[in-house]
Amino acid sequence: MKSTTIYLYILWALGIFAVVSCSKPSYHMPVYASADVPAVNAGSWWRYRVRDSIRNHTDTLTLSVASVTTAGTGYSAQCYVLDTGAAIDSGTLVVSETQWAFSSAAGKLGNFDIRLPFSAGDSWTTSDSDAISVLPYQLNVDIQRQNYWVWDISRTRRQYDDSIRQHLQVSRSIGVVSQGYNYKGPAGARLKFGAELIDYHF
Repeated sequence: MKSTTIYLYILWALGIFAVVSCSKPSYHMPVYASADVPAVNAGSWWRYRVRDSIRNHTDTLTLSVASVTTAGTGYSAQCYVLDTGAAIDSGTLVVSETQWAFSSAAGKLGNFDIRLPFSAGDSWTTSDSDAISVLPYQLNVDIQRQNYWVWDISRTRRQYDDSIRQHLQVSRSIGVVSQGYNYKGPAGARLKFGAELIDYHF
């Protein structure tokens, strides 16, 4: 009788384990396409709290859109990086069916070039020999008391006098919500910071 009771208990425990295992939540990992990049107009902006690890200083920087030129289903936007209203950097934001890129002169908010569309688990190499990889699952992150479902993207470049390590978190219809950026260039050039989205306006 005792052995029968133990046997039935084992079967019950295995049954509970099977139910729990099968009921583990799984998240649909949608594709991030050009339609998920926010559409912007002149006057749109993203505001970030930026921690400069080299200067040990925190700034509030705003990426502001000055003008937008449509191109097919995408656009090219002229942007400025503002510090308390003064422009400290300028760049171009480009969105097409196959590309989402930002390039600026001084890299005050980092530069990136992301292939579109992408989904969780993707990886590729850019024309600049940057290795890009997307985590194989989405994350729910809390930034400045706001929750975002994000795709987590890593970028690595290792060359003789030019190395970059960048970590981006991007959200649908918002764009970049956080990033870490570490650049080492020729003649001792360095740029290392972390940025978190504070606010935005489209």
